[in-house]
Amino acid sequence: MDQQTKKTTFAFGRCTLWLTCAATLVAAILSLIIEPVSCVGLMAGVVWGSSLMGMTPVVWFGKLSIMSTLYAYFAGAGVRIVLCLAAVVVMIKVMNMPAHTVVISLMAVYLPLLFIEVQQVRRFILTADLPTTVRQSKPGPEASA
Repeated sequence: MDQQTKKTTFAFGRCTLWLTCAATLVAAILSLIIEPVSCVGLMAGVVWGSSLMGMTPVVWFGKLSIMSTLYAYFAGAGVRIVLCLAAVVVMIKVMNMPAHTVVISLMAVYLPLLFIEVQQVRRFILTADLPTTVRQSKPGPEASA
């Protein structure tokens, strides 16, 4: 790939479109199978929102280097899983939804969206014109002499 086709910013709009389409499609299919439908829709919304929130560190720090992109992705993954697990607890304890329905909905929506996120970050890393690491300038011994 030549230098003019390489990019340095993460395509958050394309990632949002893919995540939205996948969450909608998976929720529509699951609503035909799982009752109550409100549980599926709510979980799809939570996973979709947490996925978008988890991708924002990649947008912010992805311009620095490939390693900062990976660190940002894993930091976002931590945010995503904490939000999803908090939603599971609220749905089971506060909203009194069946636990098996909530957990099945979580996994059925979470895994396809996780796959899409990984593919989008992979595509960015392979096509981005970024350094491997961020070089920090530290004064060496010759600078003080």
